[in-house]
Amino acid sequence: MTTKKPRMYGQHSDKPEDPKLCIEAVSAHWAVYQCSRKRGHGLDGLYCKQHAAVIQKRIDDAEKWNREMKAQREERKLEKELGKLLQGDAVFLYAMENMATELYNYKFQRKEVTPDADAWCRELVEFELDYAKKARIKP
Repeated sequence: MTTKKPRMYGQHSDKPEDPKLCIEAVSAHWAVYQCSRKRGHGLDGLYCKQHAAVIQKRIDDAEKWNREMKAQREERKLEKELGKLLQGDAVFLYAMENMATELYNYKFQRKEVTPDADAWCRELVEFELDYAKKARIKP
C-alpha cells in the first residue's frame, strides 16, 4: 500500500503542505513558500482564486497551441494533397498540349480531312484523355 507524500515547501523542502491553503508555490527574495490564500478554486479545488485563474490560463494556452498545431498539420496535409493534384494537372496539361500539337500536325498541315484522319484524331483524343485521367488519379 502506497501513501501519498505531502507536498513540501521551502528552500530545502522543510515545510510540509498546509491542507487548508492553496498549493501553488510562491517565492519572495529567493525563498519559496506555500501560497497563504485559502483553497477552493481551480483543479480539484486545490488553488486560491488568483492562482486558479493563472492555472486555467496556462491550460487554455496549451489547448489553443494544440489546436493551432493540429490546424497547421491539417494545412500541410492539404497542401501536400494539392501538390499531388497540381502535379496531375501538369501531366494533364502536357497531354492536352501534346494532343493539340499532334492534331495540328496531322490534320491541318497536311490538309487531309478524310474519315480515316477523323477516326485517328478521335482515337488520339481518347488516348490522351485516358492517360491524363490516370495520371491525375494516382496518389
